[in-house]
Amino acid sequence: MYSVRSVVAAAALAFASASSADQTSQSGASPAGVPKVCQYVVSADPGAKPYELCLTREEWTAKKLADSKDANRQVCHYEETPGTRLRSRKVCMTATEWAEQRRLEREAVEKIQQSVCVPGAGC
Repeated sequence: MYSVRSVVAAAALAFASASSADQTSQSGASPAGVPKVCQYVVSADPGAKPYELCLTREEWTAKKLADSKDANRQVCHYEETPGTRLRSRKVCMTATEWAEQRRLEREAVEKIQQSVCVPGAGC
């Protein structure tokens, strides 16, 4: 199984080797002329900030495929703090826990939508 750190470390190593070979080019393209795609990624470490990672499309595809196969990988999302527009907090769970949370939320919405309102019962 791949851990988040090992995948991020492998991607960082690939990025470092590609960027050292591409120091003469200012266009952001790899030595073979393949353009790089830059995205912000977030580490699962507490207090970690998002950082920019630039890989080719093929490298992104390989990274996403490796990430999707590991159900125990840590996935972090920033969630807006209720009552404020500017404050957010980072929530990290495994991919399995995120899937279970989405399932429970979907069931709750379906239950609310299927509930019958009886006149006179305070609907």
